Amino acid sequence: MKYLDQNQNPFFIVGKQQSFVWDDTRAFLAVARYGTLTAASESLKIGISTISRRIDRLEGAFSAPLFIRLQSGYQLTEDGIGLIEKAEAIEQAVLSLLTTGVNSCSSLTGKVCLATAENLRGSA
Repeated sequence: MKYLDQNQNPFFIVGKQQSFVWDDTRAFLAVARYGTLTAASESLKIGISTISRRIDRLEGAFSAPLFIRLQSGYQLTEDGIGLIEKAEAIEQAVLSLLTTGVNSCSSLTGKVCLATAENLRGSA
């Protein structure tokens, strides 16, 4: 079993080892924040069925329901509530990685040397 934190909270379940899928966490957070698959899918710009599959896969990884499905929308279970803080920490880490990665690549500096033939000079 793999653990998410030093308190031995499970993140991956024994059995078929499942790899971490960031999109599942994004879907979980969107449904938790918006309360419905429709609103979550609009916020992420992906289909409702995709959101539903990602939630199902995450619940399968934990072997526990993360939401209570109601006619009016989705409500977090105790397990889901316990996962929010960890999922938001993952979200912050990913956003930090993306912003750091982009900024470090776009600020290249240095000398550029060009070699050209003398006859390519323009006339003044």
